[in-house]
Amino acid sequence: MRKQQFSIFESLKEDIIRGVYKNGTLLPSENTLAKQYSVSRPTIAKVYNRLQSNGYIKKTKRIRIPGHS
Repeated sequence: MRKQQFSIFESLKEDIIRGVYKNGTLLPSENTLAKQYSVSRPTIAKVYNRLQSNGYIKKTKRIRIPGHS
């Protein structure tokens, strides 16, 4: 994982752990986060994939924090 991707991953992971994103809530779209972090959408897709593989998010049609929905 590239340094920029890792930085975004860590930032989102910490937000999830701190409860910025509550269980069952939708996360921002890849396009929204790409604009926010000034990166490409595929970069955010890779970050979301890593968050999912580490159990922090659940991807369905939209990306959610696991829990009550």
